[in-house]
Amino acid sequence: MTLLTTYIIAPSFRSPASPSSSPVSEFHDGHDDSSAYTFYHWSRIDEFVYFSHQFVTVPPCGWVDAAHTHGVPIYGTIITESAAGEETCQQLLRSQEVVEVVVERLVAVSRHHGLDGWLLNIENAIDPAQLPLLRHLVAQLTSRMHQEIEHSRVIWYDSVTRDGELRWQDQLNEQNECYFDLCDGIFLNYGWTPERLAASGERAGRRRADLYAGVDMFGRGSLGGGGFNVIQPVAESRWLGLSTALFAPGWTHERLGADRFALAEDVLWSRLSTLLGARGPARLPLVTDFCQGRGLKLCADGQVTRAKPWHRLSAQSPQPTFLQTRRPAELALTDADGRPVQAGFALRAPALGASAKREDARTMEQRRLEAVSAAGEVLPQPGWQVRHTDKDAFSGGGCLAVSNASDQDGVFRLFACDLSLSSGRQSLAVLYAVKTTDDGCALCVDLTDRREPGVSRYVLEPPSGLLGTEPGLRADARRLSVHLPVPADQAEARLAGRPLPGPGHNGWQIRHYLLPVSGDDPRVVSIGLFLAARTSLLIGYLALQSTQPP
Repeated sequence: MTLLTTYIIAPSFRSPASPSSSPVSEFHDGHDDSSAYTFYHWSRIDEFVYFSHQFVTVPPCGWVDAAHTHGVPIYGTIITESAAGEETCQQLLRSQEVVEVVVERLVAVSRHHGLDGWLLNIENAIDPAQLPLLRHLVAQLTSRMHQEIEHSRVIWYDSVTRDGELRWQDQLNEQNECYFDLCDGIFLNYGWTPERLAASGERAGRRRADLYAGVDMFGRGSLGGGGFNVIQPVAESRWLGLSTALFAPGWTHERLGADRFALAEDVLWSRLSTLLGARGPARLPLVTDFCQGRGLKLCADGQVTRAKPWHRLSAQSPQPTFLQTRRPAELALTDADGRPVQAGFALRAPALGASAKREDARTMEQRRLEAVSAAGEVLPQPGWQVRHTDKDAFSGGGCLAVSNASDQDGVFRLFACDLSLSSGRQSLAVLYAVKTTDDGCALCVDLTDRREPGVSRYVLEPPSGLLGTEPGLRADARRLSVHLPVPADQAEARLAGRPLPGPGHNGWQIRHYLLPVSGDDPRVVSIGLFLAARTSLLIGYLALQSTQPP
């Protein structure tokens, strides 16, 4: 199975009022600009690097909280550059004792701030006499991080060669392999070609997934020219079974502006989703109000508690695994320099380890990747739109707006999950809040069980109980059970210990359910919404908790 690691490096946005503030302290308690850059497509990435051009960059606590809320490890950056960087390195590498003191400080910083690793980016020449100490720094930082922080990683950036020269290789070769061998991975510079990338994969052997093919959203030498065309280099990396390092995703905000940011961001990640895996919640309880950590106002139980814009990433709730947005014609698909993106392309990288026996299978996989890349704008469920909105909220600063403009009833999957429930008889308490004028909607919770194949779908009907066993509910499910709401106190008693919403206001409806569950290792694998044709709703809260039956 191919591992694709989408490696995000976020720009450091400064407050205009404090241009000299450091990244570790800025926006500690949030700020009032709800239009500032944020990231919420966590389900499509595996690692996150917070990047700036300061010597040691520690991600602000809001970014750490948001990443960990979604189970994504987050790394800081150590960078030296130009003449000032050479001077820093001369001091840093003056003795083994200094190196080890610095390593211990970095490990302590990681523990204190909840960091999971570091990007090590040395972009200046190194005195050849100090190269042994540079290698010791790489090895020691990697070793000590592994000892102190489980699953931590240290990634080397392809810059300095084994001879101490600043010379980007755009591949893994004899010039930078000595650093790759001492740490957890290498971030290849952006000027690689598919042929060089394939050779790098061959050289890495079993560590192929530890090669991160650098892709710059701003182009600057990247295959495809960046922008919406980053799908091309990502497809080449995916085809070779390598990981991907996507640099500066803030392009959608910086180049297209705050007004178009959310739409452009959703279109970009919708295109990339054809190539990327998807992660979702992995443990109970699951509680979300779908807030992105920002809003035009702040709400609680459907009522406005603060009528001013705000932005605080620490308040970001678990985001859905899947969204769906149709690109409007006025948002042109271009690369970073404004050139139109072509509808399709042919993969250029030769297959790794090609053999006659597997040639047909490889050709089929190549054609599949080319097809899904070319079809990046084909919506999985035509007629559906699933997007965040800050125009209304049950809790926090926004909610999900879901609409089914098609002529068919159906279920849209919001979360891919792996939520384990204890074996034996028990209940799953579920609470969700919606705003709708139509009873043609229901929450669908899908479970699997080792004893029986297929999916059991629990349909959480509206109070009217009008849905019954609509054909659209049965898609992808072998077994179907329909459940009506229970009195609030029954469900809320089973959610004890969790902060629960009060009664809904301004049209928000809160629905409570207790689902009987039994079997051998039952697991929630999907959560979705059923909508009848040509209907819509807002969903602003969702909570699931396993509990003993009443």
